[in-house]
Amino acid sequence: MAATRTPGITIGPDGRCFIDKRYRGVRIGMRVGAVTQEQAEQRLRTEMEDIDRALANPSRPRFADCAARYLLQSQDLRSLEAIRIHVRQLEPYIGHLEPQQIHDETLAPFVGARIADGACATTINRSLEVVRTILHRAARSYRDETGRPWLDALPPLITMLPESRRAPYPITWDEQDRLFPKLPAHLARMALFAVNTGLRNSNVCGLRWRWEVPVPEIGRSVFVIPAAAMKAKRAQVVILNDAAWSIIQKLRGQDPVWVFTYQGHPIGTMNNTQGVFCATAADEVGSSLGAAAAAATQKTLCLITTDEASAAKGMPGNFRPAVRPGANRGPRRANWRPRSRPRTESSRNSPTPHRHQGKRHAVHDRELHRSAVGHCPPPPGAAVSVQGPSR
Repeated sequence: MAATRTPGITIGPDGRCFIDKRYRGVRIGMRVGAVTQEQAEQRLRTEMEDIDRALANPSRPRFADCAARYLLQSQDLRSLEAIRIHVRQLEPYIGHLEPQQIHDETLAPFVGARIADGACATTINRSLEVVRTILHRAARSYRDETGRPWLDALPPLITMLPESRRAPYPITWDEQDRLFPKLPAHLARMALFAVNTGLRNSNVCGLRWRWEVPVPEIGRSVFVIPAAAMKAKRAQVVILNDAAWSIIQKLRGQDPVWVFTYQGHPIGTMNNTQGVFCATAADEVGSSLGAAAAAATQKTLCLITTDEASAAKGMPGNFRPAVRPGANRGPRRANWRPRSRPRTESSRNSPTPHRHQGKRHAVHDRELHRSAVGHCPPPPGAAVSVQGPSR
């Protein structure tokens, strides 16, 4: 190729011009075509000006870049999947914006869309908290190759929506006796075990036999849940009263790994999507209890699962690997606890037992106990008594 008066511009045998030049560390290479020398020089000047502007005003990271880095650094968080869901919901609205462009006004379309979708204020605030955390990281931790922070200012104050949380409703013994028979047998056992141990939904579903530790002095076992399986990252000893111990004894030998299973598979969560059935049962049981009790009753019955629908999809009943955070289809954890029995005159005069010695308070009537655990209605006039959760 023949050189020209301008370094970087050459002419081929067919008269077409080529540009091949390195400018400020950036290579410019292209075929210009059959143009004049002046036109080729003008194209080269245009490319050089574009490089000057790009180096003078480098592109800043977007919110999507900040979110991707935050997710990469949060691999050890138990809430990683929930954070991914929040980021996925936020990206269509603010993913293209730079961190300094995110504030209440730019977040207003996202908030309005989530409200229109029926999300509650608590669920929306969880997403806004993710935005707040990412902006704090962008201002204080994330840096480019020159040491410049991704957010050159203080993170903005993001306004949260007012939350109206319903106060916990303490379920009564009579309500418990009427609610638990509505559950399938395997979920009735899990619910009864949960209210007698105080464990979370995830800990009940993930309970393993290898965590069982025999205690010969009391003639039964306890479960020591490791810190990695607990939300607070602290190991917890689960004390079993008579009700919880009888459930463990009934399930022993059914599976070598998991305590609670369904059709040979571990149970992912006790929640399900049977809102219509839950509402019907709540109306049936809670019609005479008032609005707050009826609402709590419906949330309690949302533990019920449709095994037929799950089996049709080839999955075990109520097995789901993840639950959408903030879903209004059922509680993540029941916000009620059994009400303690009033002490009798004779019990007031006797020494107070240790709070973990639940066998002194549990009912020893095996027939009543099987009816609460085995999904059969209790005898007429009978009341099932279980101890409250051990702490």
